[in-house]
Amino acid sequence: MPKKTKKQKIIAKYRKKIKLISQQNQKNIKKDNNKKIIFENKLTNNNNIYSKNVEKNKYFIHDITKSIFFIILIIIIEIILYFANLIK
Repeated sequence: MPKKTKKQKIIAKYRKKIKLISQQNQKNIKKDNNKKIIFENKLTNNNNIYSKNVEKNKYFIHDITKSIFFIILIIIIEIILYFANLIK
């Protein structure tokens, strides 16, 4: 096998550098994509948590209003029964 000339050595050196640079760029792109995916997952998780909190608040308010309604209704019935017993 013949020895490499200076030009061939220089060309081989540049090819290696180009390969290294392209591999590093691909790794950086993969890292960036992973960061974007993680960031998007965090956003969707935050949105899910927010929507769950909104649903909980909605049910909480609904239950409170129902409870207050029944408490007032019971108090009114007790007042009516109290005055009904006074009249007898």
